[in-house]
Amino acid sequence: MRLPAIAAGLLILLAQPASCLKVAVFAADDVEPTCLKVIEKVLRDAGVPFDEVKGKDIADGTIVGRYDVLILPGGAYSERVVHHPRFIEGLKEFARAGGKIVGVCAGAITLVKGGLIRAKVEEAGLGVGKVTLELERDPLTEGLPDRLEVTYINGPVMRSQGAKVVARYAGGLVSRGDAILVDRYGEGEVIAIGPHPCHDESGNVNTQGAKLLLNALGVKKQVKSGKVEREGWFPTPVPAVAVILGLVVALGVRGLTSRRGAGVK
Repeated sequence: MRLPAIAAGLLILLAQPASCLKVAVFAADDVEPTCLKVIEKVLRDAGVPFDEVKGKDIADGTIVGRYDVLILPGGAYSERVVHHPRFIEGLKEFARAGGKIVGVCAGAITLVKGGLIRAKVEEAGLGVGKVTLELERDPLTEGLPDRLEVTYINGPVMRSQGAKVVARYAGGLVSRGDAILVDRYGEGEVIAIGPHPCHDESGNVNTQGAKLLLNALGVKKQVKSGKVEREGWFPTPVPAVAVILGLVVALGVRGLTSRRGAGVK
């Protein structure tokens, strides 16, 4: 009988990762930490193996041929890297070779301003809050409703100049402009996602929004709910008492400084 051999083969298959994709996640110091953590949680829960890479890995071209997908999370790096010719050329080389790039928020700005997507950034930096996206029928939006509420964190409002529009802003903090664009660059595919679809302001996973990310990777998995420890960049409400005490201290110090300065010639 060949049952032992079949059983051994099944065990080997079960021991393999759920996905054969090779994913790189950009993890520079100025990447938004909560966005990075949630993206990595979604990938981990879906069984998608990934490595964190730095700007040097992209600029030197060492990711080309080693990874199928590069994810650029949100952050404060877009203006820095857009003016770094080797970084942008590294992105283009990766896409030309057939790699897929998914840019979220600052990542989307980088892809548009870097010339990998036929579009322009019309506005950015409009605050932090909820937005409603109006979705087109597309492989990227498979299994999602026609309208989707996600988090916006000062991301780009884009306008296509040839790229495919997959979602538009349709309410909430932003109610105009293109929100998600898809384009080809060389042999690769490039996806710009303006808002933060994977999480809310508290670090909770947005299961429907995170499905966008998995759809972009071609991974058909249910997204698990959950939360990561929030870091850094979201505005935290400050108690009114603390605000008042801060003003009193500031005014007191200012008055004391003025009195001391009056005797100095």
